Order: sequence, then C-alpha cells, then structure tokens
Amino acid sequence: MELSLSIFLIIYLICLLFILIMTIFNLYHSWRFGMNNFTNFLMMSIYIVILFVIIFFSIKFISSVDWKSTFEIIIF
Repeated sequence: MELSLSIFLIIYLICLLFILIMTIFNLYHSWRFGMNNFTNFLMMSIYIVILFVIIFFSIKFISSVDWKSTFEIIIF
C-alpha cells in the first residue's frame, strides 16, 4: 500500500492553523488582561520572535521536500 507524502503536509498545516489560532487567543488575553508592564511586553515579544523563527526554518525545510513522492507501508 502506497501513500503520498502530502498527507504529512496536510496534517502539519492543520496543526499550524491550530497553533496560530491558539497564539492569537493567548496574545489577546495577555494583552487585554495581563499587567501593563515591561515583563508582559517582553514575554509576548520573545514568544512571537521564537514562533517566527520556528516557522521560518520549518518553511525552509518544507520547501526542500518533494511532496509528490510516495512511500510504501508494509503490513505483516
């Protein structure tokens, strides 16, 4: 039985959408209900920078993969 690698890409994109929704939710609540001080702003900034770095390297890796290739599942 052969499956396409694009299945993993679809699963990854669904997870990325979930992470984006949760990030927006968390940033809104940190901004709205967090203390208005430098620590809150610093933590939100660090979170956003780390998230963008992870997404950048992830997209860089994803673009190098041939998503049309298949792999075989061996069932005993």
